Order: sequence, then C-alpha cells, then structure tokens
Amino acid sequence: PKQPQGPLLDEHGAFKMRDLVQLVGLQSAAAQELNGKLGRLRRFDPIAERWEVDVRQGLGIKRLKEENFCRPDKPQVEPGLSISDLKERGNKAFQEQAYEEAIAYYSAALEILEEEGSTAPEAADGKYVAVLFSNRAQVYITLCREVHGEEKIIGREARGYAMRANMDSCRAIELDPTFGKAYYRRGCAVLGMAPSASRAKEAIHCL
Repeated sequence: PKQPQGPLLDEHGAFKMRDLVQLVGLQSAAAQELNGKLGRLRRFDPIAERWEVDVRQGLGIKRLKEENFCRPDKPQVEPGLSISDLKERGNKAFQEQAYEEAIAYYSAALEILEEEGSTAPEAADGKYVAVLFSNRAQVYITLCREVHGEEKIIGREARGYAMRANMDSCRAIELDPTFGKAYYRRGCAVLGMAPSASRAKEAIHCL
C-alpha cells in the first residue's frame, strides 16, 4: 500500500491506537507467515482504510485493513501443571514475545505459591518466589514500553503496567533483599510511572 497522504486517526470503528491485535486472513505468500502474530495498532489512514500495525518479533510496521486482524483470545493456562512447568512456560512465552501468555503462566504459579497454607515445596523458598515476581515485573515493564512507544506523554495503560511492575519488584525485594535484578526492575518501573522529582530520585536509587 502507498504511504498515507492525509491526516491519520487515533481511533476508527471498534479499534483505537495501542490496541493489541492478532493478524488473521492474510492471503499473499509473503504475508501468510504473519497470520497469528500479535501487534499494536498505531494510527488509521482513512483514505486507504488501513491501520498501521507494529508487529512484534521485530517484524516492523504493516499497513492492514481491519478485516486482517482481530482481538486476541485471553491466554488459557492448562490445569495440573507444576510450579516449575509454569515458570518454564512463562519464560518461553516471554522469549517468544507472547507477553500476555507469560503473565498468565507466572501469575498461575504465584497464585499457588502465595496461597495461604500452600504445600508446594517452592513456597518455602523466598528466593525462588522472588524470581517469579521479578520475571513478571519484567514482562510488565516490556508492555509499558511497547504501549508507550514514541509518545512524549506516558498514557494511562503504560502507567498501569509500570505500576504493576513496581508492585511485583517491591514484592521480590521484600522476599530477597539481595536480588539485584529486582532493584533494577523497580527503578525501570518507577521511571515508567507518572514523572515527578521524588520518583526520579527513587529510580536513581534503585538503578
């Protein structure tokens, strides 16, 4: 498609800028490999009737019609997985940039470990639990950066991810005060929240 010739829109129909979408129905031989990939909407070209979609995994900006993407299904975690399996699958999903899936696996593991009276052997290992909180914090930080993009002002959704990352990092530090990555991730999280002088100092202290 040709490059946009006129002003671009932040919203069109049921979609708006920064929405997460999954690519579907692409027919050309070159584009078929994009089916199933996730990306973020940027802006809508009303003349070409196409959205700019920033596709994950470094696949760049694609200009697509609304019929070629949909909202992705909520990730489902298979029942009966062990804590180590959940952690491993969370790590794998993060590496594949399936961030929502990674959060689902880490959260499922943490729900078991943080449950009162948990009999999981890992629940007694504060360092192990701290790693899971820190890993989930990193996913939230990555999502904060993805949603924020190149915008000058930190939006509500990006701030929300940063706040979740901050809470997870704090919990990791509480469980293991010697965990360097948790301090670094807390500093990154604080920088992603609404800027202020006190938060800047806090971020510098953590970093």
